[in-house]
Amino acid sequence: MSFPLLLSIPSVRGHFGMESLYTFQTQISPDQIIDLLGHDPRNENRKKLSEELRELYSKIQRKLSTPRRDQVVGYLEDRLLESGKPGAFPAICVGMTQPPIFEPGTGVYPDMGILKMDTSVRNTRILLDGLGRVSGSLEFIENNPKAKGAFSIPLTIFAPHEKHSGGLTLLELGQLFFDFNFRVHPISKAHAMKLDQSDLYLMLCNDLGKSRVIELHGGMEVGRQSLGSKSTGIVVQQVLLRFVRGACEGGKFQKSNKEVAKNPNLTRDAYQDIAHNLESFIELFAEELGEKFGDRQFLHLSSVGWQALGLVAHDLYFKLPELDSVERTRFIQKIARLDWSRQNKEMIKIGVLSDVDGQIGLSGRGVAAVEALYHYIVVKAEIEKLVKEAALKTQAA
Repeated sequence: MSFPLLLSIPSVRGHFGMESLYTFQTQISPDQIIDLLGHDPRNENRKKLSEELRELYSKIQRKLSTPRRDQVVGYLEDRLLESGKPGAFPAICVGMTQPPIFEPGTGVYPDMGILKMDTSVRNTRILLDGLGRVSGSLEFIENNPKAKGAFSIPLTIFAPHEKHSGGLTLLELGQLFFDFNFRVHPISKAHAMKLDQSDLYLMLCNDLGKSRVIELHGGMEVGRQSLGSKSTGIVVQQVLLRFVRGACEGGKFQKSNKEVAKNPNLTRDAYQDIAHNLESFIELFAEELGEKFGDRQFLHLSSVGWQALGLVAHDLYFKLPELDSVERTRFIQKIARLDWSRQNKEMIKIGVLSDVDGQIGLSGRGVAAVEALYHYIVVKAEIEKLVKEAALKTQAA
């Protein structure tokens, strides 16, 4: 005598095509995911999978980096252990190769019922979407076992219709992954930043954008890539965020909003002090520049200028922590007294500006221009030598 190994899952049934694919919507606790799949999909456990399954995962899922997993862990820690702000995950997706057994509900809701999932090896299950969410969630509950019941993850299961000849192959399931991830149009970075309220760097950016010194000169504009001719602000959120990221963690962190600092300077405990320091930096710089500070024709208000100033702020507050407030103020004043106009011919020499048939404009060299302007500032303001000396002391310690 034998009987099928069936897992009962309360769910809502849907379909795609009349006799092609079933979908089932439900919820799952993160610690149940491995049992549902019959394997652990995380990178470090791929060697234990069958060759066919391992090969498919390598094709359909990007290799999950440690920082990407840690971002999910950090999100869960923030929402469940610290801030108490509402949080959620979008659904993860699981595909299975064999047609399901479904016990429909009674009355007017026959598609609300029980999915009887075959958990034997003949019905291969695979994680189609959500590896980062799954890996981060499993890491989180392993580190915080008491929080195991603190959240659930929405789950969509894809299964072949019983009339779909031979069920689904793993390659057909792989095609679903491609459809989910490459036939979509992501929202813009500016729109994403407008919606995000959890990232510490973005929070600090928004606080600086509302500071007296920024508001006094026109404010920060949100949801735009750059300032237009009719803009009244002096900076867009996306550029001020680059200033903040560079000021807090340095050049590498400034170049990409996806970069994760292993030992960040900006933490919840340090937030207020860093916010005060960066606001003071901008205030002192603006005070020394006077009316020129709000003039968008000057280079300090270009994207390149903001980013270079962020890197200089990083030097003054993090690479030179032993400076007292008087010395730091003196350096900021020196920086403000530099020639920030577009008539400064040195800016053409270093590649920040370009001269095309007598027309002076930004060179468009991106990161190279930021690095060139930063180097120009720290040399002219006599900061570079101190930074190098501090680095040597740190290495010798």
